[in-house]
Amino acid sequence: MSRQYAFRWKRFLFWRKLLVTGHNYEKKQDKMVLFLPEGGIREIKTWSNCELRLGSDWFLATKETIKEEAGQ
Repeated sequence: MSRQYAFRWKRFLFWRKLLVTGHNYEKKQDKMVLFLPEGGIREIKTWSNCELRLGSDWFLATKETIKEEAGQ
């Protein structure tokens, strides 16, 4: 089971936050794809104009995913 973490980003003045189970940057299209807990996705266009904050919850979720993939 994937852990959730807070994905925080800012474009211009305002910070936004979503709980996600993963994210992926699509360089060719300059967009960030967010994977939502209920199975949906959200795309943030012109990602190069944004700022990102990931906290310790992201670190813990990533660590847990790596452990699961390694079979521990």
